[in-house]
Amino acid sequence: SGKSYTMMGSAEQPGLIPRLCSSLFNRTVQEAHEGETFTVEVSYMEIYNEKVRDLLDPKGSRQALRVREHNVFGPYVDGLSRLAVASYKVTQH
Repeated sequence: SGKSYTMMGSAEQPGLIPRLCSSLFNRTVQEAHEGETFTVEVSYMEIYNEKVRDLLDPKGSRQALRVREHNVFGPYVDGLSRLAVASYKVTQH
């Protein structure tokens, strides 16, 4: 219990995901001043009863996805949406 709160938190006490996104974009701003450029993509999934669902699926599909393993990159979710985001504010919606 409390897993969703741990991940998302509240306005007063942000959870893991908002804190991570904020830190990531703060870092990209710092590094950009040094001439670096970044592309940030996000995915959002739910694992419940051993089923993986894509929470960013624009079609609203409830289709379960499969976890696979790449021999170099490790585990990944086959067919999971990846959306490019330009700022922390975009991730809050």
